[in-house]
Amino acid sequence: MAEQPAKGGFAGGAHAGVNWQFSPIWVGGVEADWDWMSAQYSFCRQNIVGGNACNELGVGGGFQTIDSKTPWLATFRGRFGVAWQNWLFYGTGAAASGRVTTDLTMNCPFQCGFNSETPILASLSSTTTKTGWVAGLGAELMLARNWAARAEFLYVDLGTISDTLPTVGKPTVGMVGVQAASWSRTETFDEFRLGVSYLFH
Repeated sequence: MAEQPAKGGFAGGAHAGVNWQFSPIWVGGVEADWDWMSAQYSFCRQNIVGGNACNELGVGGGFQTIDSKTPWLATFRGRFGVAWQNWLFYGTGAAASGRVTTDLTMNCPFQCGFNSETPILASLSSTTTKTGWVAGLGAELMLARNWAARAEFLYVDLGTISDTLPTVGKPTVGMVGVQAASWSRTETFDEFRLGVSYLFH
């Protein structure tokens, strides 16, 4: 099945880290964060061109549906930037990890794959924790001695996730045939985040 763009969503969480100011302008540090996410991905395709639409259950080629959700995402990053007046402009990147749940369903009322006489309804659910990389840019503004506001953009790549749902049908010629739905996509996220930090001096 071909890749499709993921739907947008919202995220919320917490971060913690340590910064060191090496000179009047250069600042480095490390940071970790965890986000709860509502990101999800879903699409449907027909088994046979000219078969049923994805919301129909009558006779025809049947369809396959794929749903994927990412309930949480964590990053572990280094930061390096330039301090100017009350601002810090920085680049950041390193490792990322996330939980991904995938559900595949195949519905073949008639003539599915091997021209099967037997209707097929099968499903598969899988959950995996993927590790990848993250990179981004951000800016932080000191609001008071212990408070700062930030805005940052992160690109997260958790690599490729693949699943296969095998099913067995009874062809009209009396031989057993196997029909499989395979799903593969690159799990990536574009995150724009706003946050507030409390600073311990």
